[in-house]
Amino acid sequence: MSEQPSDVNVSPAPASEEKRVDMTVLLFGLITYGIGQSLLYVVLGPIIREIGISEMQYGFLISASNVAIVLTAPWWGRKSETLGRKSVLIIGLLGYSAGYALLAYGVQLGMDGTVAGNMGLPDSVQSSTGIMASTAAIFASPLFLLLLGARLAYGALASAIQPAATAYIADTTDEAGRTKGMALVGMTAGLGTIIGPVFGVAFTRLGQLAPMYIAAALAVIAAICIAKFIKEPKIHVSDDGKPKVVVRVSWFDSRVFPYLLGWAVGFMIFTAITPLVPLLATDQLGLTDKKDITDVVGISLLSMGLVNVIVLVSLMQKIKLAPHVLLRFAFILFGLVLILLSQATSTWMFYLAFGGMGFAFSMVVPSLNAGASLAVNDDEQGAVAGLLTAAPTLGMIFGPFGGTALYQLGPNVPIVTSAIISILLGLYFFLVNPAAKQAA
Repeated sequence: MSEQPSDVNVSPAPASEEKRVDMTVLLFGLITYGIGQSLLYVVLGPIIREIGISEMQYGFLISASNVAIVLTAPWWGRKSETLGRKSVLIIGLLGYSAGYALLAYGVQLGMDGTVAGNMGLPDSVQSSTGIMASTAAIFASPLFLLLLGARLAYGALASAIQPAATAYIADTTDEAGRTKGMALVGMTAGLGTIIGPVFGVAFTRLGQLAPMYIAAALAVIAAICIAKFIKEPKIHVSDDGKPKVVVRVSWFDSRVFPYLLGWAVGFMIFTAITPLVPLLATDQLGLTDKKDITDVVGISLLSMGLVNVIVLVSLMQKIKLAPHVLLRFAFILFGLVLILLSQATSTWMFYLAFGGMGFAFSMVVPSLNAGASLAVNDDEQGAVAGLLTAAPTLGMIFGPFGGTALYQLGPNVPIVTSAIISILLGLYFFLVNPAAKQAA
């Protein structure tokens, strides 16, 4: 099924100075989005029990927004072909702001006791241990349902941000500069991971939920800046000067499938390992003091984030290897670093391993995006950008559960398993060669 683009007023591709302004504003919007992603765990995590939300409900809230992103990001990518990258970016940021503010307001209602965190269940359900009881325990909460609505709205609208930004980079860079541009977009996630926790700690002094409201306000400011400063890239037209029909790109399109697979599996591995850090600090390093464990977790994640950002803004701006070639090295390196993590018996080895993870992923992210973008035609960039947003989120749905499930078999089981999968994925890219730019 196809959509016919509507007439949109666009400007020519920006000149050098204008392009720098556009990129700065775009990165500001993406960093704002990244801050919100990591901030949620810092602000909301510590108070879920206080407002009557169980750990299972909390996990469900996180997963729900990820499912919404997987389902809607491809659609937003295609819509960016008809509405324009700039318009979809603005919609995404305003939707992100509204969803985030609604979530904060819902939590506030729970903290005030205005909306109940749970309500009594019939004795017949409470005495049951089956699926019905588990499902009822999750959904029998007015507050949970309110927060679930906020998270679904957030996921459905904020999922527009990344596809539009990725497609914008594809529109405004040539083939030689595509990986560099995608590296700058990838950098925003690392910066968000670093800034988010600091942002949360700083602004909780104004109130427990103040960071969430401020983050929502920042998204509105970012949307205004994009509306004012960013110029819409020229919409692609066919040879006769008429707008091209917007086409769908399948998940299994041979041109992009390897890169989508790399995103889904790579992020599944990544999100399987990161939640295990506090458990590994206890079981592998032998730490028992809560402060020591917190320090190790914080420094490990900080090491990963800092290395990731430094490599993205320096080395990845100079490397000229083709994306599929770079992915061979990156995934194999990621697997070797995980093997090092499985053998870590001291904090410095721990930090070195997480720094290595940041280094490897700094090559993975832009190479996957650039590889898929370079494999398709200009009028397919929006559709592919949507898939590139959905694929890692798909991995995020299964990674944390898989990692914690394997951990029950032994601390090293999820790490070694992930290492083997990563190395196999790197070897798989030896079989990948860029396809011709024609519809599958």
